[in-house]
Amino acid sequence: MQLQAVRLHADGLESTLRYLKSQLRDNEKEIEAAVVRERRLAANELCRVRDEMASVLESEQRRMKERLQEAAGRIQTFMEDEATETETENERIDDDDGILLPLLSEQDEELYDQDGYSSFEQ
Repeated sequence: MQLQAVRLHADGLESTLRYLKSQLRDNEKEIEAAVVRERRLAANELCRVRDEMASVLESEQRRMKERLQEAAGRIQTFMEDEATETETENERIDDDDGILLPLLSEQDEELYDQDGYSSFEQ
């Protein structure tokens, strides 16, 4: 009788062991599936974030390029204005003798009109 009781107890323990091993395998499968699922979600999220960052960088590049072009245009305009001013300052007048003279201020023109070359040579 004792032997039978020990056998029944052993059979019960073996059955419980099989059941627990089965549950352990199921749990490991669920954990593995959850890990795979989370990795996939993380990879998708990473792709989405990367695409968003690339989009932001592209738009920032466009804005920077536009600002650079605007600045270049302002610089070009400034340089053209400076060149025009320099040309105006350096313009010369051809007098009757064919001699090129620098532009005169009003005061210098009055002196020139009164005395000719002599007032400038003094």
